[in-house]
Amino acid sequence: MSDSSYLLQVPLITINANFLGRVNQTLGGRCPRTFKEREARSQIVSCSPVEKYHCLFDSESDLVEACSDYKQLPQGNYPKFNSYATGNPIDYDPCPDDRFQPWPVKSYEISECISIKTTCSGEGQEICDPGTDRKDRKCKCDYKAGYAMNGGVCCSPSELPDCFCYKKKCGLDMELDEGYNCTEKCRILNTNGSCSTPSENVTLSSWASSTLILKEADNFRNFQNDGAYVLFIIIALFSSACFLATTIHRVQTKMYIFGVLCLSPYWQLRF
Repeated sequence: MSDSSYLLQVPLITINANFLGRVNQTLGGRCPRTFKEREARSQIVSCSPVEKYHCLFDSESDLVEACSDYKQLPQGNYPKFNSYATGNPIDYDPCPDDRFQPWPVKSYEISECISIKTTCSGEGQEICDPGTDRKDRKCKCDYKAGYAMNGGVCCSPSELPDCFCYKKKCGLDMELDEGYNCTEKCRILNTNGSCSTPSENVTLSSWASSTLILKEADNFRNFQNDGAYVLFIIIALFSSACFLATTIHRVQTKMYIFGVLCLSPYWQLRF
């Protein structure tokens, strides 16, 4: 049985969207896929011209047929029959996550977004770009498992036919990097996840040691400066103390001499 015959014998849920009060509903079927199928189906449901005939999902996700003026849909969308509309029931929604619509269409031309997104589930493939309702997903290869990309680093099979992964062999003590190039195996993993070669690590260690030495030298200079300052304070305090003690001693000596002079006549009279 041909597709056209099948469409003629198993009608979809049929709705007259001209709101003339006639609604016929039956179960089963699928939407027409070609212009000839749409034309044949539009005649069966008495919807003309053919550009008014729509086969699409309604608000309950059931496939329905409607006869109504079409709408121009922006890319990334597919038509929906709004079961609760009071005017033109033809509406549209963004494509679901597993599909995309790369170009604008008229509402009668499609029933769902045309293109199915790449799954990136082939051998060695991983998703590198989830895509949008207008663009396909992009895939990369698991370089850690030894897979390289034939068509670049991150690509879409729908745009580039050679976008697939293959096993790439590297030499002894070599491995693949993110760009699928063979490089020396990572032997030193840094804390940030990056990789260093032994020579780079020696350089970094030398740099760190030099930095530490310079820092210690700077600290020593600071210590020397601070020590000199403290020594200066001690000497100044010591000098001040000596000067004060000398002054006191001189005063005491003068007072002693003065006392002796004052008391001399007294002792002379007594003896």
